Amino acid sequence: MKQYKPSILLTAVSLLLSFVVFSSLPEQIPAHWNAHGTIDRYAPKLTIFLFPAVIFFLTILFQVMRKTDPNSGNYKKFQKEYNRYSFVIGLVFFAVQIMTIAAAFRMNINVNLIFCLGIGSLFIFLGNLLPKTKHNYFIGIRTPWALADEQNWFRTHRFTGKLWVLGGFMITLASLAPVPFQVPVFLSVLAVMVLAPFVFSYMEFYKKR
Repeated sequence: MKQYKPSILLTAVSLLLSFVVFSSLPEQIPAHWNAHGTIDRYAPKLTIFLFPAVIFFLTILFQVMRKTDPNSGNYKKFQKEYNRYSFVIGLVFFAVQIMTIAAAFRMNINVNLIFCLGIGSLFIFLGNLLPKTKHNYFIGIRTPWALADEQNWFRTHRFTGKLWVLGGFMITLASLAPVPFQVPVFLSVLAVMVLAPFVFSYMEFYKKR
């Protein structure tokens, strides 16, 4: 139970925040922003309670995944990192909740800046966790070749960890670029960060053939 406390506390804070602001929120609150950082979709204010619900669901889901994984014994080898995965993903939803509330109260926020800084920081954080992530079927770079070979898994995650830290810094720096360039830079970096680990994992597999 101790290892779940940060995520449970985050759920409680998110729920409390929802209750505190609910009566003051307009009937419709922002639900989506387009590539230019402009709100293009609204939802009933009750949706503010979806954030703590999602955070709580993720906390439970992570524990279910751990217990149902055929390699469940490996989770003890990266217990702290696994709990951090759960917490940081919940933290992303909490950050979006705060941004939604700020936008609902018509505060002047730079969505693209927040997005680039947030996503960049997320990838830097995940990049530091990946090399410590042991072989499992739910968390990490689950290519067919990495799942079939623990050495491939280790090398792929060590490579991807460095790549994601570098990519995270590049996405963060994209926040300084003119708005028309922010999305193309983000998508280009993201494409490399997604595709390169698969290519690397296959090449490691090919070397052993």
